[in-house]
Amino acid sequence: MLIIVALPTLFGVAALAIDLSLMGSAAQRVHHVTDAAALAGARYQCEAPGATAAVDAVVALNNAGSPWSVGCEARHYGPGEEIPGYGTLGPHEYATATTGNTRFDYCFARALGLQHIEITRTAVAAATVLHNRMGNRFIFAGATSPWFYGVVIEGAGNVIDGSVHSNTGVYVNGADMTVSGNIAYRNLYSRDGPNFTLGGTVGVGEVEPYPVDLVWEDFDTGAWDHEVSAVSLGTPGGSLQPGRWRVHGDMTVTGNGATCHDALFVVDGDVCVNASDVRFDRVTFVARGSILLNGSRSQFTPYQFDTIAFSTADTAVGSSDWAIKMYAASCQAEGILYAPNGHLYFDGSDEFAYQVGLIAETIRLIGSRTEHTGPESARSGEYHTDVRLVR
Repeated sequence: MLIIVALPTLFGVAALAIDLSLMGSAAQRVHHVTDAAALAGARYQCEAPGATAAVDAVVALNNAGSPWSVGCEARHYGPGEEIPGYGTLGPHEYATATTGNTRFDYCFARALGLQHIEITRTAVAAATVLHNRMGNRFIFAGATSPWFYGVVIEGAGNVIDGSVHSNTGVYVNGADMTVSGNIAYRNLYSRDGPNFTLGGTVGVGEVEPYPVDLVWEDFDTGAWDHEVSAVSLGTPGGSLQPGRWRVHGDMTVTGNGATCHDALFVVDGDVCVNASDVRFDRVTFVARGSILLNGSRSQFTPYQFDTIAFSTADTAVGSSDWAIKMYAASCQAEGILYAPNGHLYFDGSDEFAYQVGLIAETIRLIGSRTEHTGPESARSGEYHTDVRLVR
């Protein structure tokens, strides 16, 4: 008798369990479609009608042959706009927020009086859109003070596989030097040393803005994996954890053989990496103060925006101070060094090839028997960061 009395309840529980399982599958589908639609919209820089068309296309493609048709509404945001639950977008950020829903009709649970339920999910995807106007001009000085050398290149046997641009003067000094592209200057050009080879032309160019759009806010945004007052690593062979670091003081690394990978360091003070055999693979340093990268037989490759180092430090034109200084003897170095308000000093030697872009107010490049090809991004046009889900 007890079994007979319990059978309706048992059947009802079993029916509800089946419906809940199906409802979970439907909810998962709405979640996936909503995420995919947000990513598609952000990838199109949120510029109507491109972004809206991309959202609609993704939704239609995912609805084809599905037992649950998902409807999706999208809203697009641009720089400076605030997204509820995420924050204010940076100067180069765009985002798409999507709300997806579907109607789930109960099957067995109708015996319990349940008919249907609306399943809703939301997502936000953001993308940072940057412009790269370097072309092969990966040595670019922005200073405009007349009768001053914005770019100074010194050494013997160096090869610049690209062009040089200065909004003021250019000085090339050394034997057996090669510049495969053009040299553009504004106020003054001087060259010393025998056996100079120029593949392009030397001429007066126009004053131009910096060829990349990076600003501090492009890095100092979003959530942090590590937020600390300072970073100090002096242990030989020590390591720093990957992730996004917000450092409110200085960052110092003096331990030989130190390692770090897949990390962004946004530092209010100075950055000093002064050790040999360090491996900073896919790491970007951003500082309000100066950045020193000094270490033979080391590796520096970028984590974000193809940038190894970005300093906003303000150093006087013609002074010996520097915003970024890199001693790169026998180093693997790839990416952009960018000091829009200050002096950049790069020293490379020992017959190494450097894929480094040098962009600053003033630049001094010295070394011997080196080849400078510039970063891969120097030869591209407009480029984008990876689109990411932020909510």
